Amino acid sequence: MSTNPYLLTSLPNDGSRGYRVEIDEFVEDNAMTNLFLIALSNVQADSLQAVKDDKNNDIPNWLNFYSAASIHGLPTENWNGIQNPALEGYGYCHHGLDTFPIWHRPYMAFYESIVYKEMARVAELYPTDAEKSTYRAAAARFRLPFWDIVMPRNEQSGALDSVWGTPAILAANNVYVKLPEPTSNADGGFDTIPNPLYSFFFPTDSEREEARKVFGRGVLDMHQSLSNVRTVRVPSKDAPDATNDSLLNLAIQRQAGVNATALIQMLNPDYTVGSVGAISRAPKVAINEVRNWAAFANHSGGGQTKVDGRTYPTVSVESFHDGIHNLLGTGGSAWDNDQLNRRKISRNAVGHMGNPTVASYDPIFWLHHNNVERLLCLHQAIYPDKYLDDGLAGEDLVPFLHENGDGSFWKSTDKWIKNYWNSGFAIPGATEPQADFKAIKAELKKYLAETYLWAANNTPHSLKNWPRNLSGSWALYGPSAAPVSASAVHVSALTIESGHAQLVHREVAFAVADPSDKQDASTPIIQDTTVKAAEVLELTNKINKSLVAGALQDLTEDQKPTYQITWNAHVKVRKYAFDGSFNVHLFVGHVKDDQPERYVTKKNEAGFTGVFSTPQDNLPNCSNCVKQRQEDVSIEDTIPLTAFLYNFLTESDRSDTLIPQAQKKTIDNLTPEEVVPFLKENLQWRITDLATNLLNVEQQVGLEILVSHRTYLAPDQGHLLGQYGPFVPHPEITVDRPGGWRYVYPTT
Repeated sequence: MSTNPYLLTSLPNDGSRGYRVEIDEFVEDNAMTNLFLIALSNVQADSLQAVKDDKNNDIPNWLNFYSAASIHGLPTENWNGIQNPALEGYGYCHHGLDTFPIWHRPYMAFYESIVYKEMARVAELYPTDAEKSTYRAAAARFRLPFWDIVMPRNEQSGALDSVWGTPAILAANNVYVKLPEPTSNADGGFDTIPNPLYSFFFPTDSEREEARKVFGRGVLDMHQSLSNVRTVRVPSKDAPDATNDSLLNLAIQRQAGVNATALIQMLNPDYTVGSVGAISRAPKVAINEVRNWAAFANHSGGGQTKVDGRTYPTVSVESFHDGIHNLLGTGGSAWDNDQLNRRKISRNAVGHMGNPTVASYDPIFWLHHNNVERLLCLHQAIYPDKYLDDGLAGEDLVPFLHENGDGSFWKSTDKWIKNYWNSGFAIPGATEPQADFKAIKAELKKYLAETYLWAANNTPHSLKNWPRNLSGSWALYGPSAAPVSASAVHVSALTIESGHAQLVHREVAFAVADPSDKQDASTPIIQDTTVKAAEVLELTNKINKSLVAGALQDLTEDQKPTYQITWNAHVKVRKYAFDGSFNVHLFVGHVKDDQPERYVTKKNEAGFTGVFSTPQDNLPNCSNCVKQRQEDVSIEDTIPLTAFLYNFLTESDRSDTLIPQAQKKTIDNLTPEEVVPFLKENLQWRITDLATNLLNVEQQVGLEILVSHRTYLAPDQGHLLGQYGPFVPHPEITVDRPGGWRYVYPTT
């Protein structure tokens, strides 16, 4: 095996390698989080400083945070001198392609390996044998965490959406760490450092120029709307170079439920059902074709449902990914002082996550994309026969060099790439499945139902161990952390023993070594609790019973509510019709156009489509982007409306907060007879750029919005996620307005 440090290999595993877990689960492991934060801080430092090769020559550091981020976009350079032979210019971008989720798989593994190697190095710097043992064990079980926007972070306080928000470790400016050599300012062994998960500080202009002169490295020319000092999220017009934590937290609260519904629609395997009943008002449901790989993998269409000869997609993993990028990248118009002319000048201020060429410099990018990788793994486990078409399967995943050392690249057909269990998630499993895939699918339906149905229906959750009790977190509380004898990580996991697949709630406890103790850290203690289908079904029944009257329809003779009419808005728009990323917002009721910066947090916003596209100034950096712009590609997205419509049911107590009393309108149920005229009158849409400038460009962006409904059967023992029927389009809701279905614009 070659010793080339640039080869991408799997992490070493002595049998103790852990799972990739959600960030709040990750933080429960104090020793691993401590080591991770120190290592990540180290790989972010001195981004452009030279390192020594095996001949003691100065060379660029291609194995730090900055260089890993550069692979995704700017600066315009070939990582480690590797040009993508499939492209005529620069860049390795796979956005908008069927290979989108597959290319990001080795990208996550590459970043994970960079951090792991630094963690292993730092572990050896601790002075005592007990500390070395603790941190060696922590490095040995490390896997990259992910961020799931749907997980609850708070106990409910008032509105149901109050449970959501930014994970505490992603919102802290500074964190506590136990350094190998504590500083003189350490408190109880804890020092504070800038949180490497909160922001990344860019190299200075002089450092960038020096690297260009010495090594010929590309210069990171930041777009004028972005801070060139540090990465920020949802910056406000009052503080364009800082993250607006309160606005970000509120934005996540407002959008998490929509994301939960989209996630279920993306993964739910129960798409086929016959007749739903004998009552005449119940629609007949034909068999719905199973979506192909393209419809799952990218946002450029490819679904099977057709209306007037045109295809409509379900939720793709890329459109799901795009929306979260734009949620974090939304900003505002800012005013800078022009001292020379004694006046103020306007400039746009946006978050880095909204620009594909620099999104990867925000540390949250890696946690978000690791969640996209998790969704890919779930899709592969549920649909094991769905993968890249043969014509793309052998494509090189550049610039990720194969471990065989012959200069070739990893391909999507390589087992280490294709086999999802190598990614190491507790769900859908981190060991090669020997069980029947039907059994695995059944267990994963338990997981999806238990984890996401409550959020999709905007009902109180009953998740085990959520929100996490992080009072014992070293990173968050340092010397004030609640004392714990062992860090206990709680996860849902899929176990496979003797060919039997089983969903469990797993607790993994790690003892913390005393620095004065000369003994090795103890072996983790694992406790499993089996999750039974009957328990999950009881949970789904509880969710249905908590829904407001009118949300479910009667189907059987005993008038037991068993089915629902679900509603979606389908959005089609030209990806490169505007200069960079933009959003299409859907509202029900009055829209305050003097507050576009608040659109994503408005209570009457049903959801938005995030169009994640490269600004014109940065296009030369990305050959794939140039090609897609020349081809004038369109993207398609689905915005779930059902749970939002609950608020307008006559029996709901929330409609008063969404539509002023003088304009108050409600619906008795979710049937087309009620919903179609209601939405025709009240559904509105707006387009904004990421700086929340309001744009009246429906014709320019080729916007088309179509609303449809589907029949949904409530969960039962065999279908824990319920069953969906086909789309029934309602073009009459939007057809007569600019941006509506096939709206005919007047000639000029």
